[in-house]
Amino acid sequence: MTVAASAAEVFERFEPVVVDVPPGWTMNWLGVKTRAEIQSNSGAASGPIRIAFDRPSLSEDFFEWLDVLESVVESSGTYTIVELGAGWGRWLVNAAAAVRRYDPQRRFLLVGVEGEPTHFEWLRRHLADNGIDPGEHVLVRAAVAARDGRVRFEQGDAAAWYGQAIPPDDPQAKLAGPVSRLLRWGRNTAANRAVRGPAARKVRRVRAVSLATVLRTLDRVDLMDVDIQGAEAAVFATAAEELTAKVARVHVGTHGAENEARVRSLFGALGWECRFDYPGGREVETPWGPVTFEDGAQSWLNPALRASA
Repeated sequence: MTVAASAAEVFERFEPVVVDVPPGWTMNWLGVKTRAEIQSNSGAASGPIRIAFDRPSLSEDFFEWLDVLESVVESSGTYTIVELGAGWGRWLVNAAAAVRRYDPQRRFLLVGVEGEPTHFEWLRRHLADNGIDPGEHVLVRAAVAARDGRVRFEQGDAAAWYGQAIPPDDPQAKLAGPVSRLLRWGRNTAANRAVRGPAARKVRRVRAVSLATVLRTLDRVDLMDVDIQGAEAAVFATAAEELTAKVARVHVGTHGAENEARVRSLFGALGWECRFDYPGGREVETPWGPVTFEDGAQSWLNPALRASA
């Protein structure tokens, strides 16, 4: 079976919803609802509207959906997803919705780590808005770094900006590599300078957790979704043993050629299989057609754990 055929088959297992969307909310094809205030350009309607959704169209998000749906279909027992740089928990709740649609009796565990305080409150609220008790899941207010401790971390402009990162002059940021640090710091700079008042960007010291710490109490992770603004390779490198022992699949937003190369080299050395690998900042030909990638996306499969599923 070709890659394209495999993707088409897994999407066909999940039927899009037909649903009434109330004003002030958006909703996606699996019925996940999101408050308009969470994103400045949410596209929420001003009045109630009934929508018959289609499956996701081809875009950078299509590949994240692909990893979510494939991981749900391949899993057995309690489904576990970890989202690092969780924002409002978009992919955690998307995965929960997929589990509910695919196997309503299946239990799931959501593990989210987010360092921006407003985003973290939205994360808890987003779970509750979609009928998920935050107290039954693992939500950690912290930045993700190569080592546990404290770091300086950007905050503010929460609805318009999801690129918060450890600034380049913090000692932990140096582990990410010089190009990755500059990319993280430079993203959205002009937009953030224009913000004034309570929403303005600030840098504060916050708790930092390593990947090894996140994984310590977990037995098996079906999908790890990682978007931590160029620090991905540094974070993976300090927890390579734990990754191989516990994680079946990783989806990575890669944020620049240097980080892409380091992530590719690390998982290749661990013997993981590449599901897909698309660089950011350009249009790329995929088996489904051309896609413009902003962040870049890589997907890696752990053959040992997937074989034992």
